[in-house]
Amino acid sequence: MLGQIEFNNIKTYDDFKFKIVNISISDPEPNLILISVPYSNGVYDFSSIATGDITYNTREITVEFELDEYEAYQEKINAVYYAFKNALYTNEFKSLKIDWIEGIFIARVKSISSLELLEEDRKIEVIFIAQPFRQLEHYEGDGIWDNINFETDIFQDNTYDVEGSLDISLYNLGIKKCTPDIITNSSEMSIIYKNKEYLLQGGSNKNKIILDRGKNDLTIKGTGNIVFLWKREVI
Repeated sequence: MLGQIEFNNIKTYDDFKFKIVNISISDPEPNLILISVPYSNGVYDFSSIATGDITYNTREITVEFELDEYEAYQEKINAVYYAFKNALYTNEFKSLKIDWIEGIFIARVKSISSLELLEEDRKIEVIFIAQPFRQLEHYEGDGIWDNINFETDIFQDNTYDVEGSLDISLYNLGIKKCTPDIITNSSEMSIIYKNKEYLLQGGSNKNKIILDRGKNDLTIKGTGNIVFLWKREVI
């Protein structure tokens, strides 16, 4: 058994005894905005002109389940099928967690195979439509030795004590720009970022700065403790 998924407050094996026998996760395709000009060669690429980031389309996640043998007696097949189907269908995107993959997909069910397939082979195929990015579950800088990946991760702090002025660098290793929640214990602190100063209030400061991909240099002014909270989004 490969494991199970957790979706819409259910765990497919713990709650329904459906084990994963195959799974396919497609990569999201970038949205290309290409404009050709009459009497000129090639095209102009406006794909990232609005935000500076490449945008992506949705992706499909196809999961093939098999009903555990001791649950597969015929008189229960019909009831299990409809209960499973009703639990998975939603009217909005919800969190999808796959056992062995770090992070959360945001998805909804596109289709579920027929009752006949379950009756014949004890299998169900579920196709999800998912948003392009997967969000990691830990904040950047938290638990840096937990599940560290030396190829893609970086050691960085997200908490600082400031007395006067402090220059720091934050690294956004996600696939797109991100907006951290900046939490301080002082109402007399500010951040200088890209030659602009942002005043901070005590407590949570959301939507103050947008971190580019890669290295971001900041200067923190004031006295107190400051924490930067954001979760990496990856493909």
